[in-house]
Amino acid sequence: MASSFIVSYQEMAQIDKETQIKTKTSGLILMENAGLKAWLLLKRKIPRLFFNPLIFFIGPGNNGGDGLVMARQAIVENHPLVHIVLYKESKTTANQVNLTIIKKLRHQPLYFPAEQAKIIERTTPSSTIVDALLGIGIRKKSDKPTTKIINFINKIKNKNDAVKIVSLDVPSGMSYEANLKTIVKADFTITFGMLKDVLFYPYYNPLVGKMYVLNPGFPSFILNKYQKNVLLNPRERLLKQELKKDDFKNSRGSIVILGGSKNYLGAPVLAGLASFKTGAGLVSLITRKKDYPIQAKKNNSLIVCPIKDFQHDFLKYDCLLIGPGLSKKEDQEINFFKEKLMAQAGKLPPLVFDADGIHFFKLWQGTMKKKRNHLGEETRENSSENSSENSVVLTPHIGEMAALAGTSKMKIKQNPYYWGELLSEKFQSYIVLKTHVTFIFTPFKKTATLYHPNPSLGVGGSGDVLGGIIASLLGYYQKSHRLKNKLPQQKEQNDIVFEILKLAVSIHSLSGNLANRKLISFSAEELIRFIPLAIKALNENKWK
Repeated sequence: MASSFIVSYQEMAQIDKETQIKTKTSGLILMENAGLKAWLLLKRKIPRLFFNPLIFFIGPGNNGGDGLVMARQAIVENHPLVHIVLYKESKTTANQVNLTIIKKLRHQPLYFPAEQAKIIERTTPSSTIVDALLGIGIRKKSDKPTTKIINFINKIKNKNDAVKIVSLDVPSGMSYEANLKTIVKADFTITFGMLKDVLFYPYYNPLVGKMYVLNPGFPSFILNKYQKNVLLNPRERLLKQELKKDDFKNSRGSIVILGGSKNYLGAPVLAGLASFKTGAGLVSLITRKKDYPIQAKKNNSLIVCPIKDFQHDFLKYDCLLIGPGLSKKEDQEINFFKEKLMAQAGKLPPLVFDADGIHFFKLWQGTMKKKRNHLGEETRENSSENSSENSVVLTPHIGEMAALAGTSKMKIKQNPYYWGELLSEKFQSYIVLKTHVTFIFTPFKKTATLYHPNPSLGVGGSGDVLGGIIASLLGYYQKSHRLKNKLPQQKEQNDIVFEILKLAVSIHSLSGNLANRKLISFSAEELIRFIPLAIKALNENKWK
């Protein structure tokens, strides 16, 4: 993908407007460039294009104009089976200009719905459909003609899956909180300028198909202003995770994991082993007294300790991972740990809350809020003097994110960027939202999106592995700064944590890719084996 950044519909509209004003580039020129570049791409990606029907569904706006430029070029290049379908009158000058040219080329469009039978008659299983109805144009829910033509396109696809559908900018009908039944189901999406955020929403992303980005003429000095949401490309600008020649166990980071319960004793072990494979020197598992004998017997690598026997001097450690397999049950031991944690608030190493630790975080956050309100503003400021040392990371899946937000899972799926940015700011925490698309949100309004779907990563314990990777990387860099006896300033700390999280999700994703290629399907234990190979590949810039 050419674009490294993701924007909203509104931001893209602003980019288009600024380009036309500041560079004196007309909308007609941008449309011409978009249509011609899309046509060239289409010819490369669909070899059968010139030997089968090519059907353009044209909307009344600029998206329709892009489609008309493509159709015009196909006609000029003597494509024998070009069909143009209109369903509304042109509404923009650029659209009208291109439609006039089409008619001057002696090509007669078809009209929907009046000529539905002709359209079906001219469609074959090897047809290519270009969806140029709406693009990022926000439609009204009551727009029945548009709903009708979208349904018509989808019925053609449903009857014969071999038909290829190419959507321009975004699949038509795809907008915030839209219904899946009224969105074009695309095989390819050619988007212009920059990637649109809605393309990555977990609810809509399955309708997008393969994505391509083309720049029709938006200058870099305008595009560079819209870089708060990066599409994570592991080939570019990632930290390296390499041990130094003089590293030893006490310099590589000491991780503490609070987790495990009756039915989930293996979860914290997976996280601990993942931490070791990512480079941690020491990993301690603290658990309930009743679970201690089992954990101590089967774990040779982890230091295992009951919660109440653990030395709760948290500053001796470099990262705390709270939650793998913990269970939501509040008991005396968990409350004891929470009180010890609160007593040292403001003087803690980085905290990672995963799985049932998200529930723990809500309780801890609520108690801390009450405590701060009771102590007053002056004490609160004093307690946050070392806040640059204490970064908080949450790693929820969709259900846990919905619980944090107090909303439905569907709302999160339909607009993860809105909720992620809202909650990250509210809790002043980093959030790694785990779906088939991975999102990283920060308290300072920067976002990263990792899009490398791999269904084989959807296995029990995979999230625990990610938590261990994150904790290990945070711990290693925390220890490095401590050994230098120089903690970074808040802005530098923010940037470091953001880069660490980008590296962590890339390691996790690439580990899954490597495991998938070697094993096809795999367990979380097997996934851990591939972490060092993923780190090596990333360090050598060999992401695949």
